[in-house]
Amino acid sequence: MAVRRDQSRRRWEAGFAATWDLVAVHVFSAVSMRQVAERGGVELGTIFLYASNEDGLLLRAFGERLAAR
Repeated sequence: MAVRRDQSRRRWEAGFAATWDLVAVHVFSAVSMRQVAERGGVELGTIFLYASNEDGLLLRAFGERLAAR
């Protein structure tokens, strides 16, 4: 079970990093779930596990960023 959690965490971290990379280049409204999946090297369905739309993904990414500070 710990292996699955580690894999899930790595996928979220890849999506999180990809979200920040894309936000740095594009305006928020131009970032798509597909772009995040491609940039993060994960399946599109995986991104939808973490957020149901772009707004939710950005909010979650911002929340994680703020929590880390």
